[in-house]
Order: sequence, then C-alpha cells, then structure tokens
Amino acid sequence: MEWLELVKVGADLGFIVLCAGLILFFVWDMYKSKKTKEQQTTARVVKMEDGRQQQYEELIKNLQTKTEEFYSMLKKDREEMENKYDKLVQQIIDQMKVPHILSREENEKMTKIDDEINFFLDRVLQICKASRVCLIKYHNGGVDMNGNSILKMSITNEKCAAGVLPIQGNFQNQLRSAFAYWVKQLNDNGYCFIHNIDNIENVDNSMYQYMKQVGTKAKFGISIQSRDKVPIGYLTIDFMSMDDINFEQVKHCLEDKKIKIETLMNL
Repeated sequence: MEWLELVKVGADLGFIVLCAGLILFFVWDMYKSKKTKEQQTTARVVKMEDGRQQQYEELIKNLQTKTEEFYSMLKKDREEMENKYDKLVQQIIDQMKVPHILSREENEKMTKIDDEINFFLDRVLQICKASRVCLIKYHNGGVDMNGNSILKMSITNEKCAAGVLPIQGNFQNQLRSAFAYWVKQLNDNGYCFIHNIDNIENVDNSMYQYMKQVGTKAKFGISIQSRDKVPIGYLTIDFMSMDDINFEQVKHCLEDKKIKIETLMNL
C-alpha cells in the first residue's frame, strides 16, 4: 500500500512538474515571440526611417541643385543685361563725343540769327547810349568726378561804344558760380539791376571785382529763357559812366529785346 501511495504521489508531483514546465515553456515562447516581433518591428521602423531620411536628403540635394541652377541663370541674365546697358551707355557717350557738323541750311540759319541778334544789340547800344551790350549764353562745361555738369557761360554776341574795349574774347567758359549773386538774381527774379558798382561790393565781392576790372559802373541784365521757361542766358547793358542813365529806357529796351531774342533763339 505504501508503495502504491508513493507511486501515486510521485505521479502527481511529476504531473505538476510537467504542467509547470509546459507553462514555463509557453511563457518563454511567448516572451521570445514578443521579443522577436519587437526586434522585427524595430528593424522595419529603422528601415522606414532610413528610407525617409534618404528621400529627405535626396529632396534637399535636388532643391539645392535647382536653386543653384536658378541663381546661376539669374546671374547670367543680369550680367547679359548689364553688358547690354554698358554697351548702350557707351554708344550714347560715343555719339555725344562726335561733333555735330552743321549742314548748309543750319549754317545759314545760325548766321542769320546772329546777324539779327547783333542788330538788336546795336540798337540797344545806340538808344540807351550804353558802353557795352552783350548776349551771354549758358552751356555745359564738362562734368565733375560725380558726373554732375559743370555750369558755364560765354559771351556769344557783343556790341561796344567807340573807345570801349570788347571783352568777348576773355569772357568764354566762365564758371557761373563765379558770378553767384548775378546769376541767382536772374534765375529767381528774371532780372538783375546794379545801379551803382558800390552797391555790390559788400554783397558779392567777385562780381564787384569783375565790374571794377572791366570798368563797369552800372550793369542791367535780363534773363533769356527757352520755350519751357528755363534760363538759357541773359542780355546785359553796361555803363562805364553813371551820368545820364535813363533807367526806364534801359528797362524798356531789355524787355523788348528779350522777347525778340528769345523768339530767334527758340526757332
């Protein structure tokens, strides 16, 4: 009996151990399967991330390539435009350097205009009993280092009384800035009247010294303008003596001849 009981107990224990072993086996198998699945999942995720990273890098590389191509194209187009602009500017400059040759018609026209202007100046000289009557024209005297025009002026027509030395030859390419007060008055008011040289001494010494040098005691000027009312020169009547100056007559002559000279110069 005891032996049978021992066998039975042993069988029960063996069964229990077998069941425990099976449970442990299944648990281990489940753990191993889960671990394997996790590793496989991780591998797939890593592979997917690697694929995405690769795609991203290729996208960035393509974008950089396209951007460089675009900027290269823009740079090339800009250089071509700059070259065309530079060539155009140079062509304009070259054309400006080429002196204009007067045609026969232009020469005859300008000669006739000068004759008419000289006739008007001579009439003013006689009527006003002046010492000198001049037409001064403004012009460009080149450019400075910044490309700005250097404003100059020259006497183009002159009539002098007997015994009065002409100054036309010496009054060429004169800087307008050297006669700042005179030019400003003409531009702002349309006229400038200096009844007495002494009145200008403390206003514009340069103008005073010039008038003193050429012997002018009184000077009356009126602006000559283009069709667009832009000053292009002036007409001036000079007196070496202040005796018997009829100012109203001088003023009338300036206003009358201004209209006629502007008409001629704007033909």
